[in-house]
Amino acid sequence: MAEENRRNQPRPLIILATRSRTTQRATEVLSISDGQTISKIQRMEKITQALKSAGLAIVQFIIWICTLPLRIASASRVRREQDEVDHAEAERLDRLRNPSNYIGK
Repeated sequence: MAEENRRNQPRPLIILATRSRTTQRATEVLSISDGQTISKIQRMEKITQALKSAGLAIVQFIIWICTLPLRIASASRVRREQDEVDHAEAERLDRLRNPSNYIGK
């Protein structure tokens, strides 16, 4: 009798949900006793997450490569400007230390 009651009772359900940036939706409604299906979905979620992480890393690397010439040009410009400032500062200090060398200039 007890065994018959267990068979007639509805199985408890679990909702596995995934979140994405664009939508939030329930992936699947499964029975708790169906462990194989749950593990398959969990494996798929892990694979999906790994592919997403790899894709983001590849995109960031491509962006880094594309901006490399701009960053090199910017660093070169900053270095050149700093060299000009350093030269002007060196001349200013030399004028203060040796004013007789700069008479008439």
